[in-house]
Amino acid sequence: MRKKQKIKKKKQSQRAYKGFISIVNWYKNKFDVISHISNIYGNEGKKEVIVYRLPLWRDITLVQKLAYFFYFMAETQPFENIKPFTLDLSKSFRNRYKKLTYKNLKAVIIKKIYGNLDYILKSSNKPMMSFILENKTKDKRKDISDKETHIHGIREVFDETTDSKIRLALKTSVCNGKKEYNEPEYRNMLQTKKKYNDDKYGAKGWLWYLNKGVYCNHGLYISQPLLEKIRNDYERLYQEYKESIQILKEKGIKIKYKKPEMS
Repeated sequence: MRKKQKIKKKKQSQRAYKGFISIVNWYKNKFDVISHISNIYGNEGKKEVIVYRLPLWRDITLVQKLAYFFYFMAETQPFENIKPFTLDLSKSFRNRYKKLTYKNLKAVIIKKIYGNLDYILKSSNKPMMSFILENKTKDKRKDISDKETHIHGIREVFDETTDSKIRLALKTSVCNGKKEYNEPEYRNMLQTKKKYNDDKYGAKGWLWYLNKGVYCNHGLYISQPLLEKIRNDYERLYQEYKESIQILKEKGIKIKYKKPEMS
C-alpha cells in the first residue's frame, strides 16, 4: 500500500485557487484606474479607493499558477496545441513504486519522461506539459488493494511524426521496462483529446477535474517552459497593477485593500 501522507491544514490550502482567480479576473476585466480617479474627483469628501491586492509571483501556489493558465491562457491561440491527456501507469510499474509518496513517485516519473524524451527527440524542443497524479476511488477499482494510480494533465502536441515519438516516450516512462504498452490491456493507456472534455466550461472544467483529489498538490507538476510562459503573462498584469496603484497614490488617493469573495 502507498505510504499514507499526513494532511495538514496549511497543505490543504495549497489546492485553493478561487480567491486568487477572482482577484486576477477583477483586475483584467473590472479595474479601470481612470474611472476610479473620475469617481474620486466627483466626490471631494472621500479620496479613497478599495481594491484587491495582487500577490507577487513568488507568493502564488503551484495550483494557482496552473489555474491562471486554465482561466486566462489555455484557450487562446498561442496554446491551441496544448491538449488534455490521461496516462495509466502499468500494473507492474505501480507495484514497483507502490511504497512511494506522491511527491517521490512524481519525481521518478518526471525523470523517466525527460530521460526518454531526451533519448527520442535528441536536441529538439520538448513538449510543454503539466500533470497531476491521482488514485482511483475504491468503488472504481478492479482490485481494492491496487489504487490504480494514473495521470491527468495537458501536453503540447506537435506534428504526427514527432508526436508518435512523444507518445512512445510517455508510455515507456510508466511501464516497468517490459514494453507493457504493447499488450492488449494497455492499448489505450495514453489518451489525448482534441479539446477539453466539458464543452460548457472548457479548460476550466478540466482544471476542476484535475484538482479534485485530496493529495493533488503533492502530485502536481508543471514543466519549466510552460511555467515561464505563465509567469511572463502574470508579470505583465502585475506591472500594470503596480503602475495603476502608483497613479492613484500620486493623485493623493488613499488605497484600501479588501479580501476577495471565496464563492
